[in-house]
Amino acid sequence: MSQFLRMAVIAVAAFAGSWFLTAGYIRAAGRLFHPSAGRIPSGAGLVFGVCSLAAAAVFRPGGGYAFLLPAAFMLLSGILDDIFELSVPVKILFQITAVALLVHNGLSLGILSATADAGLTVIWVLGITNAFNYLDIVDGLAASLGIVSSFSFFILFAACGDSARAAVFLFLCLALSGFFLSNYPPAKAYMGNTGSHFIGFMLALAPLSSVCAPACAGTNILPAAVLISGMPVFDTAFVTVLRFYRRQPLFKKSGDHLALRLIGQGVPLNGILKQMTAASAFFCASGLLFCYSPLRLLSAAAVLPALFICFRLARAAVRGGR
Repeated sequence: MSQFLRMAVIAVAAFAGSWFLTAGYIRAAGRLFHPSAGRIPSGAGLVFGVCSLAAAAVFRPGGGYAFLLPAAFMLLSGILDDIFELSVPVKILFQITAVALLVHNGLSLGILSATADAGLTVIWVLGITNAFNYLDIVDGLAASLGIVSSFSFFILFAACGDSARAAVFLFLCLALSGFFLSNYPPAKAYMGNTGSHFIGFMLALAPLSSVCAPACAGTNILPAAVLISGMPVFDTAFVTVLRFYRRQPLFKKSGDHLALRLIGQGVPLNGILKQMTAASAFFCASGLLFCYSPLRLLSAAAVLPALFICFRLARAAVRGGR
């Protein structure tokens, strides 16, 4: 069996497994943990997390085991968070531990000296991880943006000839898609912190390089990764600026998120989901184009519609929330 065919078969298995196990999780949770009518089971992110990691382990990507243990640790910390509602310092401690495991296994951004690069890697991974965690506030949002971003990284690494990393993000994309069938509005299951932290952590791995798996044959793809993560980054920036302006704690739970403010104004959830997903798709297209020098002008053109959608949504959210 060719490597491509094997990758495709395992990806389909990840999708089917995620879809089937999520349905089973919903039934089991409804009977065992959530007997009250109308309560939607949370923590289902465990399913697509396990399916994507299992697929990666079966495929055996070159150097892939360097991220499997840290990713599994992040998945475990998310489960604990969903069960015990961990405090912010404890969450950050778990996340830093996961990044420390990455660095120990030789994965880092690779753009500065060893010490400085380790610190920058911590900031990058924690930033993207929590940006996706911020998105898990309405049905389908974090999952849909995770699907678009992971598929973009699959295209990026496949075009670079890095089949090992391409496979990792294809498995994540397909496992997320299987879960998304139950998470699309009206959701039948929530991913919880288990899933949102895991998505962010996995996507933050894209620009990390190692001796075994250089990113795109040694080309630093950090700028492309920032663009591909543009929608979560913008949403996080929106919440941060708003809370700073109001002198509120940055990590305090509130309705300041872009999607929540728009919903509060009566904007349909499906409309918000479509617009934010479209903005993410333009950001991702810009990131992919940025990797090829002759096309960087097109990259700038692709990011303009994304920014237009984002600022239009932000303007509406701020005006209506006054």
